[in-house]
Amino acid sequence: MDPRPIGVFDSGLGGLTAAKTLEEILPGENLIYFGDSANAPYGTRTKPELAALACGCAGFLAGFDVKAVLVACGTVSSTAMDALRERFDIP
Repeated sequence: MDPRPIGVFDSGLGGLTAAKTLEEILPGENLIYFGDSANAPYGTRTKPELAALACGCAGFLAGFDVKAVLVACGTVSSTAMDALRERFDIP
C-alpha cells in the first residue's frame, strides 16, 4: 500500500464533511486538509482567478507528496479541473 497521504482542499471548512467521509471509506489512510478561508468565498471569482487559487491549493498539497487530491470545492470542480489536470500529474 502507498503510505503517502491523500490531500483534500476546499475554499473553507465545508470540505471537512468530504474529508470525514473519505476517512470512513478509506480507514487507515492519512489525510491532509487545506481550507483556503483566506480567499473565500470562491463563488464570486473569475475562471482565471479560480484556476490560480486551485493550482495554489493543489501545489501546497503536492509539497506533501500526496498520492491523490480530492477537490471538495464545488466551484473549483465545475470551473478549474482542466487547469489542475494540465498542471499536476496527481489523480
